[in-house]
Amino acid sequence: MNRSQALLFSSVFALAAHSHGESAMAELINNIPPQGIWAHNFTTLLRSAEPDQWGNWNLDTSITPGAVGYIDTNSGEFVRLAVMPGTTSTTTPLSASIKLSTDYVTSRQFNVNLDDDIPVHITPGATVTPNIGLTAEWEFKRSGSLAVQWATESQEQIDNPVTTMTQNLTWLESEAGKVGMYDSEYGIQQGFGMVTGVVWARSGMNAGSLSDSSTLSFTGKVNGIESMFGLDGANSNNSAAFSSMSTDGALNTYSWPATSNTTTSTLIPIAYSFASASGTTIIPSWIGTVNAFEIVLNNTHSSYIVEADLEYVTTEGKTVTSSTSVTGGLSTSLSDIPLDATNLSLKLRFVGTIHSSYYTMHWEKPLGHWLTGQRHIDLYGIWPGPTSYKILEEDNLQK
Repeated sequence: MNRSQALLFSSVFALAAHSHGESAMAELINNIPPQGIWAHNFTTLLRSAEPDQWGNWNLDTSITPGAVGYIDTNSGEFVRLAVMPGTTSTTTPLSASIKLSTDYVTSRQFNVNLDDDIPVHITPGATVTPNIGLTAEWEFKRSGSLAVQWATESQEQIDNPVTTMTQNLTWLESEAGKVGMYDSEYGIQQGFGMVTGVVWARSGMNAGSLSDSSTLSFTGKVNGIESMFGLDGANSNNSAAFSSMSTDGALNTYSWPATSNTTTSTLIPIAYSFASASGTTIIPSWIGTVNAFEIVLNNTHSSYIVEADLEYVTTEGKTVTSSTSVTGGLSTSLSDIPLDATNLSLKLRFVGTIHSSYYTMHWEKPLGHWLTGQRHIDLYGIWPGPTSYKILEEDNLQK
């Protein structure tokens, strides 16, 4: 993020009010997590619901659909170099806010008197009505804990991203070469590619604690705070704003709007999807390096011997087969399945004395669907009883 972008956002490092001097500074330095921990943990939280998303912790405005660059594996942050030519996109409205947090984080909202920021209770029929406002507060009880809350607006996706990248592969190779991520023999290194989609938000905040006890709060008019954090429903016309922000403890925060008593119609990117190249193969929904696909057979729940036969087709049209077997209580895998493999067929045989159980599963194209590069299959059955299996990533039990 460049200097002009940094001025737009609030990055707050505040020591607790009771902490002073060198000891407080030492505490702050000792509690700063390794580079990229915030982006990494934000991404991990997002992927519990959206497995292909990357989190934009520092609200980098260079992240837009069609942006070309690479993801820094140390920090988990995107570095933009250019924009893919000739792209079109489709925007879909979003109707929900994003509210995520790690363990050791609690949040609450309560009414305050804006004249003195003291919490108040509204008494029905009172003759004197205080200047009622709202405070949204987060309490962090562990260093490294984080919370994010955003009022989302829309999701914008590049149309046909794989086709677009394939058609511009020579140009993409040239851009990758500028940062040493292209080799004439191998092609483009994984991690270099294009932002294929962005989740746009109207307002909200990211906050991470650098100490074992810290608090963050935003106070303002009721409709402004509710709108800022998506508390008042998806169709609100209220303008998001806060009148004051308070911190107690060591915190790293980014908010939008970035300053008090301001409103903005500018949307901010808070999450994105990314397609990478691997050589000349385009990997949609890239979330990390995958050199080959692997099927892991876990037979620790079974006493059967299970035989497995795999078949797939390469881009050259060649049919490849491989086989393995695994006894009860053990695990094995079918590995080194190329990224361009299609029409995968896996046949399982639970070996019986007289009758055996057979299962067949099929994947037309793992690329872009097996995000981690693996499928874990748990095998079940106590000989000579019934058998079954479950593909963990697909959460389906087959009997």
